[in-house]
Amino acid sequence: MKIVLDTNVIISAFAGRGICNDVFECCLKQHEFILSDYIIKEVENHLAGTLKLPGTVTREIKEYLRKEALIVKPVKLSGIKCRDKNDIPIIETAVSGKADVIVTGDKDLLEIKKYKYVLIISPRELWNKLKKNSTGDI
Repeated sequence: MKIVLDTNVIISAFAGRGICNDVFECCLKQHEFILSDYIIKEVENHLAGTLKLPGTVTREIKEYLRKEALIVKPVKLSGIKCRDKNDIPIIETAVSGKADVIVTGDKDLLEIKKYKYVLIISPRELWNKLKKNSTGDI
C-alpha cells in the first residue's frame, strides 16, 4: 500500500511513543512511504521551531526521511475544497505519488474523507484496519 503521512503524524512519531510511532514504523517496514519536499520542510520547521530540536538532529531526521521515503513532486490540482490551504500540498503529494491513503490528525483533512481514490484517515483508523487485515491492505 502507498501511504502519505501528514506532517503532524511524522512529528508525533518522532516526539514520543504511541500510535503515530507505531504507524510510522509499520509504514517503513511494510508499505511504500511517500513524501514531498513540502512535507519534509514542514517537518523540519516544526522539529526546529515547535520541538526546539538542535539543527543537527533536524538534519538527521530530514536525511532519514529522504532515504526511507519515495519523494514526489506534487502536481498542482484545481478544485480541491479544503478549509486550510496549507493542506492542499498534502493532497497533491498523495495524488502525485498515487497513494492509497493519507494518514493525518488534521481535522480539516479528515473531514474530506476521500479525494478521488485517496482515503484520508486518522492514525488510529489506519492502525485498526491494518490489525484487522493481516495482509496490510485497507
